[in-house]
Amino acid sequence: MIVVMNPTATKDQINHVIDLVHDMGLKDHVVEGTDLTVVAVLGDETKFDGTVLERADGVDNVMRVQKPYKLAARETKPANQTTVVTIGDHCPVGGTNVPVIAGPCSVEGEQEIIDAAHACKNAGAHA
Repeated sequence: MIVVMNPTATKDQINHVIDLVHDMGLKDHVVEGTDLTVVAVLGDETKFDGTVLERADGVDNVMRVQKPYKLAARETKPANQTTVVTIGDHCPVGGTNVPVIAGPCSVEGEQEIIDAAHACKNAGAHA
């Protein structure tokens, strides 16, 4: 469930919504954007009535999200923000980055995997 707060919602109103989420036995993840704040409700919210949250002061609307991966879902982020995960030290995945991950399915020995890694890297693979 996604709770979209009014742009004028106070910190106390946001904290009250968080308390309501906890009272339902669910977890919260607050996303503060430049224009508004969103409270992502994590857990099995199908057992709870979202109207309790809709009636709370400072709430603009409540949306049920029937998708997995709510922390990465676009509904939980400001319009200009995307999820980016970095593999290792220098391979970002997400946003405008399109990584290429390649390699052999199996290898016979160490030199074969090193040769395959170099060939994949030379062909443009990122990981």
